[in-house]
Amino acid sequence: MSTPELTLYSAKVCPWAQRATLALHEVGAKVNHVEIDLKNKPSWYTTKVNPAGKVPVLQVGSDEAGAKIPESHVILELVSDLNPGKLLPEDAVKRAEARYFIERFNQIVSTPFFSNLLHGKEESTVCLLAGIKEIQGLLAKYEGPFALGQQISAADLGVAPFVGRIFAAGKAGLLVGSVYEALTTDATYAPFVAYHKTLTERESFKATFDEPYIIEHTKNRVKAIRAQA
Repeated sequence: MSTPELTLYSAKVCPWAQRATLALHEVGAKVNHVEIDLKNKPSWYTTKVNPAGKVPVLQVGSDEAGAKIPESHVILELVSDLNPGKLLPEDAVKRAEARYFIERFNQIVSTPFFSNLLHGKEESTVCLLAGIKEIQGLLAKYEGPFALGQQISAADLGVAPFVGRIFAAGKAGLLVGSVYEALTTDATYAPFVAYHKTLTERESFKATFDEPYIIEHTKNRVKAIRAQA
């Protein structure tokens, strides 16, 4: 069976889009990449690619008739299915654990992180740090540096963009409260710090995370959103 031609519509400022680029990089897929300016989307994007106007979208096939798959979590599973054994284990229970890890991270880490970052809500600090502690508990279930143990999986790729942005935003002084100070000085959070190091030192992450560009964009977005509050 021949490998279908893949085209990814993405934006490097978007953490959800980075999920897709990470997955494709990890499996060594050959991909045509189309960068979309989210502030000035081309008119053809909503008419020919995604009516919702969001990224990422993975087109499977070489022409306009090819299937266009939106939503990062769907793309993550598709890339896993197209590359059996590389991003998700065969064991059904572990596959479910990978999905739960991403879902729970979204609920208890990503949500308070964006509340802190974009809206400057200092009360989100407690929720964010509590969420990180719970994630550390999930990471401790299997021996190894990754969510499911020794091998990187879709579970890690689903959260890596947000883990990276938590530390990058903290280093840039964009978080309110004591989040970054706690992460960098309190040994309680050493497992999460180690997890961040493991994820961000991978070649796939380095190739898909332009920190100066992302932070500059984030600063402008934070300024605009907080000014409206």
